[in-house]
Amino acid sequence: MGSRALGGVCFIALAFLMMQRESARLSRGSRATTIALGIAILVAVAGTFRIYDFAASTGLLGYQAQEKYESQSAGEFGVLLGGRGEILSSALAIRDAPILGHGSWAMDTDYALQGQMMMRDLGYRPLGPDPQAAAGLIPSHSYLFGAWTDAGILGAVFWGWVLSVAIRAMFALFRMAEPLSPLFTFFVVLLAWDLLFSPYGAQQRFFASYEIVLAVYVLESARTGIISARAFARRAARAWQA
Repeated sequence: MGSRALGGVCFIALAFLMMQRESARLSRGSRATTIALGIAILVAVAGTFRIYDFAASTGLLGYQAQEKYESQSAGEFGVLLGGRGEILSSALAIRDAPILGHGSWAMDTDYALQGQMMMRDLGYRPLGPDPQAAAGLIPSHSYLFGAWTDAGILGAVFWGWVLSVAIRAMFALFRMAEPLSPLFTFFVVLLAWDLLFSPYGAQQRFFASYEIVLAVYVLESARTGIISARAFARRAARAWQA
């Protein structure tokens, strides 16, 4: 479907689950397990970009994907910034009002224009107008930067805490022998990805709420030792028989 974000999330989740399976032979919670998790995620991220670069640049993903890739990878920092150019506009807005922000649904076309000029100076050539800029809003392509732009430092603190929850949930999942680990892993990775690289709006308001609750549930379940309904049923049955 041409969604690079979901492709990257699936690839990272796959690498995480493969390392989780291999680490079952190691002691739970060991330092080696923690190091392996960090390395696996870094390798997965690098591998995701490499595979996408090759597939998009050679036309394997279709003409539209190739045109989009060529446009967004033409600049100095490659497709990572080319696909998230709104970050520059929101960074400028944060610089000017880091404490209180610009208010809910902040509107200022100057930031969009400055961001576009910076992108062109870096060698990028946009395919079309940014929908946020066209509506007069300050462009942002991140839960974190969007909240910081609108709500100030407290908005950033909240999403920073959510990011810490997602990271801790990943480490908790890595130590669990849980049948639903693929499902939990996908949504927790998606939460961390969207928090850093996706705009917060439309259906994301529903998805993010679910993902946050799920990540908190994983942490609480790791603390209590009960995570899935199936595991709870097994424990309840054993207790009843005893």
